[in-house]
Amino acid sequence: MRGTNPSRWKYRRDITKEPSALARRGIPQRGELLKQPISQQVLQATLLEIFAHARRNHPWNPTGRTLTELFDCYGSWISPQPDRIIMGSTLAPRMASYLLPYVSERRGWLECRGIPGLRFHGLTRHGYELLHLPTDTIIEIRDRRRATIQLLEFEVRDNRDAKGFEPVWRTSGLTELEDRWGNLWLPTSHTGLYSAFFPLLPVLDSQSGRDAVFVPAPAEAARAHLSWCGTITPAEAVAYLNDLDVDVYGGPLTITSQAPGFAIASAGGISIELHQRAACIECQSSDSKWEGRPSALEEEHRQAA
Repeated sequence: MRGTNPSRWKYRRDITKEPSALARRGIPQRGELLKQPISQQVLQATLLEIFAHARRNHPWNPTGRTLTELFDCYGSWISPQPDRIIMGSTLAPRMASYLLPYVSERRGWLECRGIPGLRFHGLTRHGYELLHLPTDTIIEIRDRRRATIQLLEFEVRDNRDAKGFEPVWRTSGLTELEDRWGNLWLPTSHTGLYSAFFPLLPVLDSQSGRDAVFVPAPAEAARAHLSWCGTITPAEAVAYLNDLDVDVYGGPLTITSQAPGFAIASAGGISIELHQRAACIECQSSDSKWEGRPSALEEEHRQAA
């Protein structure tokens, strides 16, 4: 029998701020972990990289618009589920409209606005279902309003400059241009760890205007950086993640090293650096970027200078 003890789902709801029905739906059986398909983990890891991108410009946001700031502007909660991605929004049609893709190729240069391979899939009572074809994963975006296709179409027209870009969000299959991003949907050794932190984005949010920033690992052996300006500590972030019972390489996440405002968390031999920027000694160093430690390449250039 699925564990529906009120103390369990209410505690999870207190962390995620998701609706009670979704908190109950996403709780694994007692003594088990919430397992998600690797394809879903790939997409969640990608969304973490986009929503907490260290800079405003992103390869899928070539005009510097709001894709990288989308969750900060319109996101409210993320519900960890075993079969789909469910996000709360203050304006679901606008959030969906920025995720849906337009593609273009100019002089051999490939560009995309939105997430390649994402398609409109259907309406729910209070939201929109989007299907990501490369990972076969549903993204459901909800708000408190009645969802209509007319609202979504209006937001797409109103918020997209389609000049030179082809709208492909209604196309039945992958276009040739979208298929060129196929290698990005292959899992890496870090995928599970990055994916697990995706539901914590609202927890790592702050009221100071400086929210979670994610710096991907430059190589398989390197650690990524996840930094924020909130009130919780890295130890509390790890504890929250473990309390959600999300499967991270078959076991809990552990802290292997820590200092004021900083920790290295590991699972399955894979690690990530956690920085609470307002308290991290290294983040406050004049030699360090605000969004975290310098990359290995930046450190090499600095030492050579």
